[in-house]
Amino acid sequence: MSIGCAQTQNESEAIDYSKSVHSDEQISKNITDIAVEIKKKIESNWVQPESATNGMVVKMNLRFNSDGSVRQSKVTETSGLEELDNSALAAVKISQPFKEIKDLSSEDFDRYFSIISFHFMVVGKQ
Repeated sequence: MSIGCAQTQNESEAIDYSKSVHSDEQISKNITDIAVEIKKKIESNWVQPESATNGMVVKMNLRFNSDGSVRQSKVTETSGLEELDNSALAAVKISQPFKEIKDLSSEDFDRYFSIISFHFMVVGKQ
């Protein structure tokens, strides 16, 4: 099962689980916090190219190992700018391992973190 995280806009996180989690399921605050921490860590390492413009979005799936390392990162929807897509993939690579994942139970890992969908949006460019 995947968890989708939408883009960060300014300092607030916007998280959209509606497409990836059944509406009758509740995700614990801990699980949500872990997803947000992973996204923040990746974003803190994301160096956007000068050619990127506001509103460009890179969508990707990340497959994790239970130790927090990334088994596979794949762009599922390109921004239209290869340089931007590659910069997002590079941010994932240098952000790992994600120590928050290795402390999860195997059930929670399999259910929520074996694959996650992330959306990264360029904001704040002049």
